[in-house]
Amino acid sequence: MAGNVVRCARCGLTLDLSPFAVGQTVACPCGAHLTVPPPEAERAGEPSGEQAPPQAPPYRGPLPQGGPWPGPPPGPYGPPYMQARVQCPEATHALIFGILGFVIGCLGLIFGPIAISKASEAERKIKADPRLEGSGMALAGKILGIIAVIYGVVALAYFIFFLATFAAFHR
Repeated sequence: MAGNVVRCARCGLTLDLSPFAVGQTVACPCGAHLTVPPPEAERAGEPSGEQAPPQAPPYRGPLPQGGPWPGPPPGPYGPPYMQARVQCPEATHALIFGILGFVIGCLGLIFGPIAISKASEAERKIKADPRLEGSGMALAGKILGIIAVIYGVVALAYFIFFLATFAAFHR
């Protein structure tokens, strides 16, 4: 759709302007001021009708990750090979033992050190093998294991204090 065409009398440059500029004064790059006339159809007496501005194409949703292509562009030797990531079983064991030691307070002295050792082993394996994942589970298991050990020590101290107090009153 062509807009209003205006020709500069000073330099001869043809400017194609928006229909919204009708009746306004515009500046030519040469410095001359031009008044934009109505389109030729309206000057000739023909009904121009109100034309809507061009519409954008319909929205089709977000593009796939990385752009409109189906995946990463292939390299010189074909598409890159992606290996599947595998959950480290030691990280799962560390989390399980950490939860058990945290929930069962009297067994925190047993399950806590197991959780800490399993978490350390999982962190070492995850760092060595990039296909393994589960560092968050290993960290959670280690933290729960440390809390379970502290909780178990406190529970054992209360138990010993209770036994000593009970024995002192029943002599």
